[in-house]
Amino acid sequence: MVARDANDPLTASLINRARESKGIAVLGREDLKALIGALRANECVAILPDQHAAKGGIWVDFMGRPASTHPGPATLAERTGCAVVPVFAFREADDTIRCRVLPALELVATADREYNIRANTQLFNDVIGEQIRQRPEQWLWLHDRWKERGE
Repeated sequence: MVARDANDPLTASLINRARESKGIAVLGREDLKALIGALRANECVAILPDQHAAKGGIWVDFMGRPASTHPGPATLAERTGCAVVPVFAFREADDTIRCRVLPALELVATADREYNIRANTQLFNDVIGEQIRQRPEQWLWLHDRWKERGE
């Protein structure tokens, strides 16, 4: 799983220990060597792409509004040819967690890499937005996803 540590070291440690206790290796966002190595080893890599991209983001639509979005997942798919399989976790009424695994996405693949990355980043936002619309009570963001340009 690609993750940024929480600002508080104790919180980061608790979250990472919980992930690792379930067999999930935590990779830093900057650890591209480990990330690409995992993909080349045919391992699954989880990326949570629904955060505002303060640096290096591209502006695409997210639920009807422009949002600076990390192009990393689309760039990785473009460069490695890996499949992108959306997975969503939902809390059920009995307090269990159910995962919904969607089919691998049909990615845009033209001769224009920049176009592909933008189109696929938009596709990812559309898939996330559709899941949110289906069960909006399941989503809580503790940050401003729709910051203005320059923020």
